Amino acid sequence: MNLITLLLVFFSSDTFLSVVSSSRDTVQFELSGGSLQSYGCKPIDPSYWISGSGSVVTIIYREKQNQPTFRVWGMNTDDAAGISVNGSDYPLSISTASYTTKITCGTSPGTEGITFQEGLLVGVNTPSQGNYSYQDITLNAINVKTLTIRGLRGAGWGFCGIVQRGPRETEDATKHQRRGRIDD
Repeated sequence: MNLITLLLVFFSSDTFLSVVSSSRDTVQFELSGGSLQSYGCKPIDPSYWISGSGSVVTIIYREKQNQPTFRVWGMNTDDAAGISVNGSDYPLSISTASYTTKITCGTSPGTEGITFQEGLLVGVNTPSQGNYSYQDITLNAINVKTLTIRGLRGAGWGFCGIVQRGPRETEDATKHQRRGRIDD
């Protein structure tokens, strides 16, 4: 690797593509059963609001992705979502996925906004507590062409978009290699 390549890899950053992004170069969103809503969280407004069951978001990548990442906001304990990868159910657990630290836009008690429970993505705050926060979920899956998120129950939460992860520097700098990492 030459110096320019090293600098490009070292300074690469993550890119958030909103559900309303006009760029279709890398991804296409198919939305069904929900609606675009803004609830005062500027970094992610509007989001695709999903309530009850039947709402579906399908993310279609132009090229297969490894460890795809999507962003949700406002999930409470009554909200749940199921995930499919390439048309097959993808149960969420600490071995199949990870999530980032929550970012708050208002009331959101506790350290977490979401968790994985019985293979589903669910919120951790009760509806009366509220959850004005968002988090990124990364799937430990490779060769992903389609990722589907199905709303299963709840008063409502938002799908915000996807995050394209830039490469991360690894500890193996002595070999002058840089590999992609999920987390900082």
